Amino acid sequence: MAEKKVTQPRGVLHLKKGRQKFKLDRRLPPDDLATTVEHFWAVEWDLTGFPPYPSETLPHPSVHLVFDNGKTEVIGVMRGRFTKTLTGCGQAFGIKFRPGGFHAFCKAPLSQLTDRRFNPEKFFGESWHRFAAAMATAKGIDAKAECAVNFLRGENPTPDADALLVQEITHRILTDTTLNKVDTLVGIFPLSKRQLQRLFKVYIGVNPKWVIERYRMHEALERLEATQKPDFARLAHALGYYDQAHFIRAFRKMTGKLPGTYVSG
Repeated sequence: MAEKKVTQPRGVLHLKKGRQKFKLDRRLPPDDLATTVEHFWAVEWDLTGFPPYPSETLPHPSVHLVFDNGKTEVIGVMRGRFTKTLTGCGQAFGIKFRPGGFHAFCKAPLSQLTDRRFNPEKFFGESWHRFAAAMATAKGIDAKAECAVNFLRGENPTPDADALLVQEITHRILTDTTLNKVDTLVGIFPLSKRQLQRLFKVYIGVNPKWVIERYRMHEALERLEATQKPDFARLAHALGYYDQAHFIRAFRKMTGKLPGTYVSG
């Protein structure tokens, strides 16, 4: 059985408010799939008798395979803000692949998937239908995750060396909040800027600058959720922005709101 994931989800706008509207649960993959899958997730909501709730996220540099109330899709990296309006009663289950992880199934530049959605059969062929039928009868996140594990094992995904390198680079961007320039990556890893750009185009679908900016904004959202009186100048400096004004512009561009409005809302 997949292991429960207890870390806070990143990239969900107004996470505290959202938790009053939906239940989010996640499971980690077994070790043999850990270089391909980041986690399995499930969302349930019951807003019967309540107004619709627009749930917004800033997507990660990851491909997802999603089962949503009978509809299934492979969703490439979405560069803009993603909004799903929750109404009535519903549930969704998804597989979040690691950055570069889906290349083991796609075998083509993941830039071809960016901002697009696909029928999963395109990538998995006839075996997809057996998996979809099994998922239709699986109840709860643990049963669905186990079903997904068995299916993915059967597909025998084997990330190549470049996919693993991309994962190492994106993990460094994620965990090092002082890293805010592509030139810094070039200084850390044995790649030219052109090689780095090509690697990200093929294995992630977006450029390294996008990944840096998105992860820094995820960090900003997490810190803003943790305080009611943030120091925006200090936050901007901690995340590597030139000044507070640059941070505010970036925040508004990605979230649609000024930081102060976001915190008060």
